[in-house]
Amino acid sequence: MNGNERQLPQLTDRLEWNLVRRQLYEGQEVVSGARRRISYYIPPQTFLIDSNVIAIGMKNDRAPASWYLGGWATQRLSFTPSSTSEFQPSVVANRRSLRLGVLNLWILPKLDRPWFLEVQIPRWHQRMLVEIWRYDGIDIDQFQRFNDLEVQIESFADAFDGGV
Repeated sequence: MNGNERQLPQLTDRLEWNLVRRQLYEGQEVVSGARRRISYYIPPQTFLIDSNVIAIGMKNDRAPASWYLGGWATQRLSFTPSSTSEFQPSVVANRRSLRLGVLNLWILPKLDRPWFLEVQIPRWHQRMLVEIWRYDGIDIDQFQRFNDLEVQIESFADAFDGGV
């Protein structure tokens, strides 16, 4: 079997993606300091995810073209190393910033159980449309393992044929 016969993960196949959430969040106005600086508070949003490939879009139609940061995404795993730990049973596994105005593709290590995605929006955004998609298609890690196994089998066959 050559690599062209095996089905590749089709990230561009729209049927393999499922919408987790699409929602517009409005910040609550917060005034602070003697100079009465105004910021906006949108609480962090948490979503249960059961895929290791996600796309997160952050869109603010009121943002100036020079704004780059849409927010931050954090992968949280629901466990603690010990029942005597002083911390909540929520371990931060990965974190990344999210660009504004585009879908951000995030490929994470494969887990055997669902995990929590936390999305935080900076205080300077008064409103934000958040769109989260999960990829449910072919397992990318499995595809790589098949390729590695195929190379091992071919090298074993070549060694066996050469020894005869």
